[in-house]
Amino acid sequence: MNVSAWKQKDTWTGKEFTLLLLLEFIFVIVVVKYGVQSLYLSWFNNTLYSGTLTGLTIAIVLMSGLYFIALHPQNLSWREVGVRRFSTKYWWEIPIWILLTIILSVAVALLTSLLGNSVDNSKTESLQQNINLFTIFIGVISAGVVSPVYEEIFYRGFIYRWLRVRLGMN
Repeated sequence: MNVSAWKQKDTWTGKEFTLLLLLEFIFVIVVVKYGVQSLYLSWFNNTLYSGTLTGLTIAIVLMSGLYFIALHPQNLSWREVGVRRFSTKYWWEIPIWILLTIILSVAVALLTSLLGNSVDNSKTESLQQNINLFTIFIGVISAGVVSPVYEEIFYRGFIYRWLRVRLGMN
């Protein structure tokens, strides 16, 4: 299948779609978010660490499911769900954008705090209590790298594509 053909057609059936939705909405929500996350919290006694490890577990479960349910059985590559190499010309821009994003995020958090609005949740409270270079690194990697990558591949690369092809959307 060439690069533009995936926009018109894919070889997946309702079986793969249903299995991956069950994986997401049953296994991930029930087992990972309620079971495994509680286990991680008891291990670390820290919501930032347990939440980050939960996010990583979800990413591993969904990417493994996508591979073993939709890609591997049909001998398809990750390219089918949108995974491509970055051109080397973009590698120097990545650290600049990451730094700019961190600075803007801190500025927005400070501004909302000064205006009396709070966006606190258990993770931000934990981050504020244990703020150091390591916790900032964990937050950036978790929220800025792991989550967006697996979400784009799973939801846009498979779920959205499957729906778009079958519903005739371009």
